[in-house]
Formats: sequence, structure tokens, C-alpha cells
Amino acid sequence: MKTPTLIVRLVGLYLIAQNTSTLIQAAKINSWGIGLAQQQIVGDVRIYAVFVLLVGLAAVIFAGRLARILTFDADRD
Repeated sequence: MKTPTLIVRLVGLYLIAQNTSTLIQAAKINSWGIGLAQQQIVGDVRIYAVFVLLVGLAAVIFAGRLARILTFDADRD
């Protein structure tokens, strides 16, 4: 595995771990019985976390292709 591919894959794994933690924390906050304004904010945070979680998953799956795009490497493996 080349270094750029490894870096992209590690960033993807970091995004997955971080946003899984964010989703767990948002679920805990919702169980506290908070007000309507706070529920809307938690809902927005949850949407953002799911989106970034999917981006991280895509980065892990397509790490090689994404590394080639980000490093402007025209070589094919």
C-alpha cells in the first residue's frame, strides 16, 4: 500500500470513528428530555454526522482512487 493511499484510508477511518461517537452522544443528549430548540440543533448535528460518516466510508472503500485524484497521479496500478 502506498503512503497516499494509507493516509486517505486512515483519514476515512478517523472520520468513521469520530462521527460514530458524535451519533452516540447525540442519542444520549436526546434522552435527557431537552427543549424544542435544542432538539433541532441535535437533529442538524445528527444529519451532519451521518453525512461525514458516509464520506469516511467512501474514503476507506475508494482510498486508492481518491489518493490518485488528490495527488494528481496519472499512473494506474
